[in-house]
Order: sequence, then C-alpha cells, then structure tokens
Amino acid sequence: MRDELEAKSSTFRFLNEHLGKKVNKLRNSMLTQRELDEAKRYAREAMEKKREE
Repeated sequence: MRDELEAKSSTFRFLNEHLGKKVNKLRNSMLTQRELDEAKRYAREAMEKKREE
C-alpha cells in the first residue's frame, strides 16, 4: 500500500519525507522487540511473494 501511495500522492511523499522517520520511531517505541521482529518477518515474506508474482 505504501508503494502505491508514494507513486500516486505527492502529499504522501511530502509528509513521508518530512515526518516519516519520526512517525516510525514513535510507532516502534510502542512495540515490543518481539512485535518488531514479527513485523519485519512478515514484511520480508510479503516482499518475497510479491517478487514471485
């Protein structure tokens, strides 16, 4: 979904460029290490499946 937003929305690109790192840091501070690891695993698997298509 993020890739589509970046491709289609100049507003999203602007906000992501200026606020993205801060938002990610805030989000990550609310998660446990186990949750972060699970999210990274899920993202890797999703990207692998997307490449296979």
